[in-house]
Amino acid sequence: MAKIETILAKDKKTMAMAISNIPVLRGEVADRFIEMAKQAEKERATIDFAKKREMFRRMLERARK
Repeated sequence: MAKIETILAKDKKTMAMAISNIPVLRGEVADRFIEMAKQAEKERATIDFAKKREMFRRMLERARK
């Protein structure tokens, strides 16, 4: 908040704050990030809904009776 107040105090005509830069990964850090993302994609887990599907099937059967 102090930064905003400083900007406004210097120039009473300022209508908006500047948008800060988006950080960009470069070099070894970027390479490591890409490798970690690829590894995470390979090892991602899948969700098995077989138990839930069976539970809902039984609920529907009971509801029809």
